[in-house]
Amino acid sequence: MPREITNHDLIIEAFQNVDIVSELVEKLPNEEFKNELEMDVILFGRSYRAKKVGPYARLLEYQPGETIIVENTWESSIFYILVTGKLDATVTDQGSLRKVGEVAPGNSFGEMALLSGTPRSASVIVSGNESAIVIEMMRPAIRLLRKLPKFGKALDRNYRSYGLSLTLNELNEAAGSQLTADVRKQLGDAARFVVYEKDHVLFREGDPVNRVIYIRNGWLQRVSGAEFNPLAADLLLDDGSVAMDLIGDGTCLGLNAVDKPADWKFTATARSRIEVLEIAVTRLRDEANLRNAVVPALKAMSETGPSEAPEPPDDKRSLTAASREIETGIADAVNLLVMDMAKCIRCGNCSLACHKVHGTSRLVRRGIHIERPVKPTRSATQSVLVPTVCMHCQDPECLTGCPTGAIARFPDGEIDINRATCIGCGDCATQCPYNAISMVPMHGGIETNVNLISSALSVLSLGQTKLPPPVTATDDLLAVKCNLCKNTGLNPPGKKRA
Repeated sequence: MPREITNHDLIIEAFQNVDIVSELVEKLPNEEFKNELEMDVILFGRSYRAKKVGPYARLLEYQPGETIIVENTWESSIFYILVTGKLDATVTDQGSLRKVGEVAPGNSFGEMALLSGTPRSASVIVSGNESAIVIEMMRPAIRLLRKLPKFGKALDRNYRSYGLSLTLNELNEAAGSQLTADVRKQLGDAARFVVYEKDHVLFREGDPVNRVIYIRNGWLQRVSGAEFNPLAADLLLDDGSVAMDLIGDGTCLGLNAVDKPADWKFTATARSRIEVLEIAVTRLRDEANLRNAVVPALKAMSETGPSEAPEPPDDKRSLTAASREIETGIADAVNLLVMDMAKCIRCGNCSLACHKVHGTSRLVRRGIHIERPVKPTRSATQSVLVPTVCMHCQDPECLTGCPTGAIARFPDGEIDINRATCIGCGDCATQCPYNAISMVPMHGGIETNVNLISSALSVLSLGQTKLPPPVTATDDLLAVKCNLCKNTGLNPPGKKRA
């Protein structure tokens, strides 16, 4: 276990010695701190609504051989900055640890998982014979630290650098670890890791293919024949003049231009936040050893079909349903509850069961409706409902504004709320686009004894069901949401599957 250093002077000194966060503890000519409010919250914490907010940072000392980050864990609400010492990044390869990089003093690490909503990609271990001094930062600190020019630039630079290294390591694994150090260096010089926001047009139909694009994460829409706005292409699908499809992780585009020049035969638009690896086509053409090593690896790790123009969909309804799944974000849900409305008899027992377990129901039977064909080109359709319940999103917006870090992604991957640190501010409920977080009185006001007889009679009653009283309190509130019934009889500790 690491030793926590609590001396205020040593904490401030550690921040002063790290360039990317040194601006937080800068002093004015009168010796007052320039960013005193932000520094106070991040380093020492402040009182808010009779509860303490922060601190968001801890100064820790790890001994040689200690592990700071564990590969393939979901605890992605924390990142770190190395102050002094030496760290190795390792991955498990055929049962043994393989070193894939080092962390130098002054650099941050762990933010890749935090920002992308993915499990940790590597383990980070203290190497050498000396201890390492590390600043542990909670997610809420990012919102305040982004105001500092050095930190904002460093965060973006490090994210792209780690993303590039990670993708190149995946490419090397797909090649059977046959890429030599020289080839990996060449590839690193010829490639870049890019993050595009939703609705960004990567290229248009008719543009020359100047880069090979590998989609590491996200969704891309391909449209051919729509010279106006590709986002409105679905309006022309019926007349056959426009073709469109959707592609996702593991797709590689542009390999057809490596051997000879070519033009894009479709327009590509990001339908969600998307991470891609881009490799300059000219480098692949000019450097035979790079081409001979990388192109087979790309073909091995990806679906290389979508280089020609997309075909008109066999059934527009399937494409529309898939598009809506991406548009609403449910395609990227980590845990998704779906209700078949053809089989649902509207008894309400699902919400009642949730109420019995938790004292207040976290399942509301309204939400996102999707109509889709049972099979393409068949007339039969399926009506599904994604009810208002937490999806434990890959990139959860609810974590953005929490001032205490009470809502976070926990090691098993679920998004949950620590009621001990929740101050009832409601920021998470406001941020959630699915209204899956409710604010309830922290003490009392939650009915826990459910009368099953009266509940059954209410189902059979023709009268209007009496609604529960609204929450009118503004103080002593607690945010509640689906936690996958963790630590209950339905999902006891240590259980791996249903």
